[in-house]
Amino acid sequence: MTPTDFGLGVLASWLANKLGTLDENNQEKEPDLKQTTEEATENKIEKNRMFHSFDVFSDLEEMVSVLDNPVAYLLIETEPTTHYHLVSLVLESKLTGEWYYFRRGRIAFQGSGGGHQQAQRVISVFKKYGIPISVWVAEKTILDDFEDGYVLWSTVFRNAIPFRAAQIKNEKWKWIKKQAEEVLDDKEFF
Repeated sequence: MTPTDFGLGVLASWLANKLGTLDENNQEKEPDLKQTTEEATENKIEKNRMFHSFDVFSDLEEMVSVLDNPVAYLLIETEPTTHYHLVSLVLESKLTGEWYYFRRGRIAFQGSGGGHQQAQRVISVFKKYGIPISVWVAEKTILDDFEDGYVLWSTVFRNAIPFRAAQIKNEKWKWIKKQAEEVLDDKEFF
């Protein structure tokens, strides 16, 4: 078999999958729409969003002002959503347990661009108000569900790992840790 034959075989297989399968008489089978719809309904679980998330750029200072004795939890995802491992934020009152979630996409402990600068801005707000910062690592899938409002903070927190203790097998992790320490600029937060 030559590389050309192999390539044509792969292309033919792909094309057959795209066009549909043929029955024994070389006639295309019509999909059973009733079965397909039932399967899709069974596989799709209706989820309702349980809470509203906030934006760290536009809502942070307002939410800091309404919480009694807040603590900040920065959550770094284990797998990158984009090129970077994004960071989300939860502000929680130590007095009441009330919490607010700030979605990913604004903060990163990698690079030198917008995410890194936004992380510096967020940390400066926490330092300005004397808010303790705790850095954690969480699975990307659970952060996805959290961001969509399908799981609560208690579930995420139970499944999060302290940043220093996390065993992430990724060559970028040392760089992320170094960047986080530089942005936080204070070992007491770890």
